[in-house]
Amino acid sequence: MKIKYMAALLLISILTIGFLAGCDPEVESSSNIVKLEDIKNLPKDSIYIEWLGDKEFNVDNPTMIFIHGETPGAWDYKYELVLPEDDYIFYESSSLNYNITRNIEGLDRILYQYWLDLNYNLGVFHYEAFADDNMKNLSKKIFNSVDMTYLNEEGREYNDIPNYSLTEIMAAMYLDEIPEQAYGNEIRLVGNGIGANLALSLSDYLYTYYSKGEVRAEVLPHRTSLIDPYLSSDSFNHNMSWRDIDSEFGLLSMAEDMLEKTTAKGLVVDMVENVEVGAELVEGKSQETLTSPYDYEYSPAQTDVYRDIKTHVAYLQLRQKYSELFTDEYRALNRAGLDWYLYSVKGSDDTGVGYPTSKPDYTSSLCNWGPYNTRPFLNDRQRNNNSSRGKNYSVSAWTPTVWIRALKGIEFRMQRFSDYKEDDQGNTIRDKHGISLYEYEDYTLARYRSENYQRAINMDYTFVVGYIWNDKNQDRKMNEGIGSLLSNITVNATLTTSIDGKPEIVETASETTGQDGFFIFKFDRAFNNSHTLDLTVVPPNSSYHAQKEIESTYHVQDLTRHNFNFYTKKLTIASSYGNAITMANCGLVVK
Repeated sequence: MKIKYMAALLLISILTIGFLAGCDPEVESSSNIVKLEDIKNLPKDSIYIEWLGDKEFNVDNPTMIFIHGETPGAWDYKYELVLPEDDYIFYESSSLNYNITRNIEGLDRILYQYWLDLNYNLGVFHYEAFADDNMKNLSKKIFNSVDMTYLNEEGREYNDIPNYSLTEIMAAMYLDEIPEQAYGNEIRLVGNGIGANLALSLSDYLYTYYSKGEVRAEVLPHRTSLIDPYLSSDSFNHNMSWRDIDSEFGLLSMAEDMLEKTTAKGLVVDMVENVEVGAELVEGKSQETLTSPYDYEYSPAQTDVYRDIKTHVAYLQLRQKYSELFTDEYRALNRAGLDWYLYSVKGSDDTGVGYPTSKPDYTSSLCNWGPYNTRPFLNDRQRNNNSSRGKNYSVSAWTPTVWIRALKGIEFRMQRFSDYKEDDQGNTIRDKHGISLYEYEDYTLARYRSENYQRAINMDYTFVVGYIWNDKNQDRKMNEGIGSLLSNITVNATLTTSIDGKPEIVETASETTGQDGFFIFKFDRAFNNSHTLDLTVVPPNSSYHAQKEIESTYHVQDLTRHNFNFYTKKLTIASSYGNAITMANCGLVVK
């Protein structure tokens, strides 16, 4: 009797624990990660990574893997990262030089070549036979194996379908393709349309299994770029196996949940949503129209979720009108925003930025050129193209990932300076830093180009930010991957200025790094006179050792380097740094 009684108690305990685990949204599934050998019924060459270029995978180079979106009516079409001539080049009898890309000299319609020129390992995830479907069915395939139908010569296959979802299959292929020798160099995922949802789901899957110890930190994606993601709030049944997730408002809620979890762990995300700008007559007057790739009607609660999504990403609304010239077939692929983003990795094609009077050899303190002589994308470029600090960047593929992290929660709109703001007496209004305020008007890309007059609309503080990481190879560069980021490290700040000819402390603050190793100081004060900011990293114990500052070259790549002098960093903040971002990274050696 006693044995039976104890067994009954044990059974009740097990059932109780299982019930509680099923009710707790934070309890993750215990299922093992999917491996390639586990996948059945996958048609040959239906899902695979195509590596572009003629060089072997180099673990010393960054990597970008692209995931395309829906392919309506084109299941047997091989998705290419190329600008089609019929959609981007238009000739008129009056001018052989008129085209949608006018004023861009030497434009290469092969968009992936720009990434290869920057020495990226470049891959494309192909799954066209599965992507040719309606959006609701395609949304289910991201998470459900039972919905993995696909098209072939005989029509749609419903029976002999793969036994895992798109996310699980792509994750297995991703882990199989990244070399074991990878040690943490940057890996980017870029997704377009429903492919953006797939890129985010793939990131969530990999980060979940990293937390379970089944994925190496060195092969995790560092950055995921969501280009026109499909954020429908329509509910649908899903069987997401790797963890519980909020799906109250369909893909909208799921995107919010995934972004919250992954970005806290170290993933950096930028998001671009493009709108086609047109016009219509309303009561005899021309009125602007904005056409998005997808039409949503959000309730107030759903709108709040969408707004929360923006707090986890660096966000840009891209205004353009060149897509109105696309053929119906190309418009169906939703490529306008993607084509701009892929091209933007080459940097701005506006010769008025990048300090044209300074050579891109990184010898001048005024130089903010990017690698391989590429020009920067600037936040409010009309105010910053001649600034002596020269580092105030916006959203683009060119923008370094560490800076995109600094822009988390910052929203950019395409706006252009039109006039100075004036008071009733006609005097120019100035901000708290003494800088003239401008009036702005919306700006639209009439033709395809990479410069787009971005302006942050909600960056009302002076930011000093940075990463603290375990510099395992002691090269004082951030190249050890997500697993090297150090959380709960204290950073103290002391801000001083001269008052009546004497230095006085005007503010002190203390912050700790989050799970992603990042710290943020926000200063809401005037910097129209010069201030000195002293940062001090407080090591948790004697196992942490700081390094000497690395030599600065005024190169954009300095943003990924250790620039503390041992545990301290001294910065001068003046008006040109006000309401902007300054980055300071500290690489520690943990023994």
